[in-house]
Amino acid sequence: MRRLLYSGRCRALVSALAGFAGYGCWGYWVNMSHGWQSGLKAGLTQGSYSFVITLIYSGLIEWMYAKTENKILTTVLCSSTVILTSYLIHALVGTPEIVATIAPGALIGSIFVYGYASVLASAVTKPEIATSSAEKQDN
Repeated sequence: MRRLLYSGRCRALVSALAGFAGYGCWGYWVNMSHGWQSGLKAGLTQGSYSFVITLIYSGLIEWMYAKTENKILTTVLCSSTVILTSYLIHALVGTPEIVATIAPGALIGSIFVYGYASVLASAVTKPEIATSSAEKQDN
């Protein structure tokens, strides 16, 4: 189990599946007052977008944090990109309530980016650091 914590692919896939389910349902619910077709279209758009963007941005977060080693800068840059992309995609497909549809994702996504960067900063995802620290304590 602990080995899965070190896998960037596993972290990204689990996050992406959760994003599809949560944001897809939210997109449907927010737009269903415009008819079930609008709700379904918005839900599938938001869910699919959330799945793909989570996979992509997990890699981007890992790369950007490795370059900057700054959780705040990583959060601001990644979150801004996600919010802008989200808005543009919904505008292209004609989502009626764009801001309401993407607002939870913007907030939760920003928290996710910060949390992900925090995990990368911890010894949990750096077994070589955890091992060397434990060895130093033993000596």
